[in-house]
Amino acid sequence: MNRWFLDPIFKAEYPAEAWQWYERKGWLPEMAQGDLELVAQPLDFLGINYYNRGIVYDDPQESIYGLSSVCGGNANEEKEKGIWYPQGLRELLIRIKQDYGDIPQYITENGWPVTDTLDGHGHVNDEVRIKYIREHLVEAARALEQGVDLRGYFVWSLTDNFESAYGYSSRFGLIYIDYADLKRIWKKSAYWYRDVIRNNAV
Repeated sequence: MNRWFLDPIFKAEYPAEAWQWYERKGWLPEMAQGDLELVAQPLDFLGINYYNRGIVYDDPQESIYGLSSVCGGNANEEKEKGIWYPQGLRELLIRIKQDYGDIPQYITENGWPVTDTLDGHGHVNDEVRIKYIREHLVEAARALEQGVDLRGYFVWSLTDNFESAYGYSSRFGLIYIDYADLKRIWKKSAYWYRDVIRNNAV
C-alpha cells in the first residue's frame, strides 16, 4: 500500500508486483507518456501518518486482494492482538530511508482513540493514550539513533474533533471537548505531553 504511492514519487515507477496484480484484474488506467515523470517531483519532506500495523489473512472470498484484516474492538483488544505495534513506526521510518534515501521525514499524525469520559471531579484519566504515545516516541527516538532524518512529530490530535470515518464517536484529542457547550478540558495526556515537550524527554 505504501509503495503504490511512494515508488512513483521517488522512483518514477509503480511496484511491479502491484502493477501485475492490477493488470490481471483489468483495473489499470491508461497512462500517457510522461505521466510518471510529472509524478516524480522532488519533495521538501515526507509526512507520515502512523497509527497501527495491518495484519491480514488469506481470504479467497475477498474480491479485491484476496485478503481480509484482523481487527479488534477497542484499544486494549487492539493491543492484545498485536495491532498496536509501536515498533512498526520505527520499522517504517527505516524502510523509507532504505528504499528512498535521506528524505527528511515528519510524523504528521500519530495517536490513539480512547473512550474518554469525565470522572466525578471533571478530569479525564486517559492512561492508555499516554502509554501509546510514549511507546511510539521511544521508537521514533530509536529511528533517529539509526540514522533516520526525522525532523518532527505531531500528535493526532490537539483536541477531540469530528473524525472523517467515525464522526464524534472516537476521541483522539489531548484536550477533551464537551460537545454540548464546547468547553475545553485538559486530559491527563495533555499535561503529560506538555512535560514531554518541556523536558524534551519521555
